[in-house]
Amino acid sequence: MTSTQRSHTATTARPGLSLRHGFSLVELLVALALSLVVLLGVVQVFSSSSATARLNDAQTRVQETGRYASQVLAQELRMTRNTGCSSLALDDYRDSLNVVAKSLRDGIAENRTGLPVGAVGATRALGYSTDATTLADLPTAAQTAVNDFRLTSKSGTTVTPRGDVLVYWGIVGEGAYVDTTSNDTREGLIKLIAASNLFTTGRLALITDCEGSDIFTATGVPAGTATEAGVTQFGHSEDRNQSPALSRAYNWTGSATMPGPTVRARVFPFDLRVFFIGCVDQETGELKRTTGAGSACTTDSSTRYRPALCRWSASAGADALLLDIADMRVTYDGFLDAGKEAGAKAAGKTRFSDLATLTNATWVNTKKYWSRVDTLHIELLATSSDEVSVVRQKQYTASTDKTVLGYGLPADRRVYEAYRFTIATRANSSWFGTSN
Repeated sequence: MTSTQRSHTATTARPGLSLRHGFSLVELLVALALSLVVLLGVVQVFSSSSATARLNDAQTRVQETGRYASQVLAQELRMTRNTGCSSLALDDYRDSLNVVAKSLRDGIAENRTGLPVGAVGATRALGYSTDATTLADLPTAAQTAVNDFRLTSKSGTTVTPRGDVLVYWGIVGEGAYVDTTSNDTREGLIKLIAASNLFTTGRLALITDCEGSDIFTATGVPAGTATEAGVTQFGHSEDRNQSPALSRAYNWTGSATMPGPTVRARVFPFDLRVFFIGCVDQETGELKRTTGAGSACTTDSSTRYRPALCRWSASAGADALLLDIADMRVTYDGFLDAGKEAGAKAAGKTRFSDLATLTNATWVNTKKYWSRVDTLHIELLATSSDEVSVVRQKQYTASTDKTVLGYGLPADRRVYEAYRFTIATRANSSWFGTSN
């Protein structure tokens, strides 16, 4: 091969080598831009999915909270005024109810039966509305709990009530029969036929033989009392200067000339409970008072302080039952008094619900209809603990509508859901007997 041919071969080979080059700067920028667009799309989809999952989870939790709170209130309030054989309303009506428990009296006078009835009885309130200015029918400790733990403004100066107040009183649990060897329960000692830890010192109790009922505070066994195997013994006279502590003898064995009762007496644990909306410090798990930092649960952006359904009990004090219940509103139903409601029966209006009026606690109290109430319509507002909604919730405003009670909560991005349910009180059912 000549030199001229070798030169030509080398020259013709170079163009093939020049085809092997890298990406230009423009191509790199285009590729990077496309990658960013795809990445942003993936991130947006993930963020949207995450937000949707958080919202769905919050809605599920709110539903669980609302349903559980409804079940708790229904279970407790359905038995209000129940005394085992009859009701407090019926006992009060026929003058067979005696209350000697100091925690239910607190200096409240009631002379209808000649004995102090105090905070329980047919005419006592089953609840209070947010516009009520007094809780005077309740024991002092209950008034203090409700006033101290109600939600307030952030400054702690202007009180902004959250929720109505519901009241329960009656027996709790199954109770136990009185032993037949107790010849006179007025002597300061009660014996039960089975061992029981329900009647510790300081616990409220009710004894009944279906002819009369006494509410008292269980005390220690009187000095010098011998123990008996398989029998629970406890005292009942907390005030030794008040004799007898009970109004009558229960389960007296009797004699040929003076027979004993035909119905076996029983003793039940008794309680007075007050349900209200309060504020809880989640770091300590304790109720937060209405002064100081975090006193306004619904206006605090943090999740440390949260509104809760709370309960004060005469036997256990105040505690929180369920977090994230932001509000509670209650209306009442029962039989009208035709003498007070002109033309009620003539117009076919026999119940509170037949009226156009908002039959809340203030209305019932004004009409003095508490002995006629047999149904409670309760509306709970459950909320999420975190702000999870993209859209700010519309502010709930006050309302006097019977079916949509309304709330005065600030607008935020939490999930809210209202639950409305009805509770018929067993003790005021037609078959159970009432004062009407």
